[in-house]
Amino acid sequence: MKLALVGLDKDLLDSLGDQVVAIFDPKIRGDVWGIPVIGSDDAWPAYKAAHPEVRPLIAIDPPALRRKLADHYGYRDMASFVAPTARLSKRAYLGAGVVIQHDVFVSADVRLDDGVRVNVGAQIHHDCVLGGFATVAPGAALMGSVTVGAAAYIGAGSVILQGGAIGDGATVGAGAVVTRPVAPGETVIGAPAGPLSMRKR
Repeated sequence: MKLALVGLDKDLLDSLGDQVVAIFDPKIRGDVWGIPVIGSDDAWPAYKAAHPEVRPLIAIDPPALRRKLADHYGYRDMASFVAPTARLSKRAYLGAGVVIQHDVFVSADVRLDDGVRVNVGAQIHHDCVLGGFATVAPGAALMGSVTVGAAAYIGAGSVILQGGAIGDGATVGAGAVVTRPVAPGETVIGAPAGPLSMRKR
C-alpha cells in the first residue's frame, strides 16, 4: 500500500519505509529522507486525483486536529498502522485510521474507535473502550475496563486505574494517576490526579 503521511512523525516514517511516497505538512520545506513534502493540506484533492492508489495516514498527535484532518482527507480513505512489535489480542477491535506504535500492548475485548492513536510503549488492558481520535501518549497504562471519551488525551506515563472514565475532550497530564472519573473537557494532573485549576492555587 502506498501512503501519504499527514504530519511528520519520524518514528512512523522509519517504520513504514518505502510505503510513504509523500508527506503533507505545511511547516516543513523540501523533502525528508528523500520523500517529497507537500506544504498544504489543500493540495490533497489534486494529489489524490493524480495518485488514486495513495491513502492518507494521519500522524498528528493532538486529537482535535487529527479529527479535523480526517474530515479533510476523508474518513473512508484513512489508512491504519500497527507496528510489528505491538502485541494485539485477536479479540481487539480497531476502527479506521488507527495508529499503534512500537511496543504497545492491547489486550482482549479492547475497542479502539476511528482515528485512535496509541504511542510507543503504552498498555491498554482488557475491556477498555477508546472513543474516536483519542490519543494515548508513550508509556501510559489503562488498567482494564477504562472508558476514554472521543478526542481525549492521555498523557505520557500516566495510569488510569481499573474502571476509570475519562470524558470527551479531557486531558490527563503526564505521570498522573487517575483514581476518579474525569469530566468532559477537564484537565487533571498529579497523583492522585486532580483538576489543574485546583493545583494552580
